[in-house]
Amino acid sequence: MKEKKTWLLHYPEEVKRIQANGAPFSFFDQNRFTLLFIRHTCKVTLDFDEFPIQRDKVIALHPGELIFTKDYTHLEAFSFSCSKALYETKLFRTVFGMPERIFPISTSTKEKKDFLHGYRFPESVEKEKSPEKRILFILQMIALPPVTDEGLQSFYFVLLVHFYCKTQHRIAFYAKQLEMGKKALASLIKNIHGINPHYFITQTVLKEAKRLLVFSSKTVQEICYEVGFNDPAYFARFFKRHTGKMATQFRQEWRMKLELQHHPTQSNDSW
Repeated sequence: MKEKKTWLLHYPEEVKRIQANGAPFSFFDQNRFTLLFIRHTCKVTLDFDEFPIQRDKVIALHPGELIFTKDYTHLEAFSFSCSKALYETKLFRTVFGMPERIFPISTSTKEKKDFLHGYRFPESVEKEKSPEKRILFILQMIALPPVTDEGLQSFYFVLLVHFYCKTQHRIAFYAKQLEMGKKALASLIKNIHGINPHYFITQTVLKEAKRLLVFSSKTVQEICYEVGFNDPAYFARFFKRHTGKMATQFRQEWRMKLELQHHPTQSNDSW
């Protein structure tokens, strides 16, 4: 499996804690990964799709992904940049390489239970100078199933799509990165995640277009080219086919909705 890219290494290594009290609340961070703790049952909108969330869940967000909720009055999250050492761990790839990243919280040890009371790191972790130690500790709060080598390959596919989706829409590109044939990759993703890889690529491109429509001032034509389309007319048809709305209508409706939710909060308070 090829490991050439350093796309996760552009930002300083730090862990930031986000606390919010009062509803409604919205959050996104364009540069960092985020782990958001949900301790009570609620509904959240994640990248423009609404999900009912049961209590004691962790939501893992890629850079630039949006989340907001109307009926949740307290929120705890940790955002962080990613170093090469962290990126290469099985734990990171498993958590952020899942297509759907909503996980149960693990309370298998007293240390984990204690962390959830005030979201403070144990003294042994606090003493560590390396931010990776804190991040790995937070990742360990997630209850994950056993991971096979095939599972790790499928998670790597998901991470690659999140990075390359603006320029690479074809399965062949990702199969080459994974040193697999197209049919073998399609079979792998179907077996591990139960989805068609082309469908996942398409949905990721679509979400990127939605975020640009809502959070940038770029024209629809500029966004068309930025997400890898050469023909604005084709992009317009693609967008309406998958959303049922014209791009300009989608932009207007979601900007109004997010304005009512207040402006999305970015992370603060480095740890």
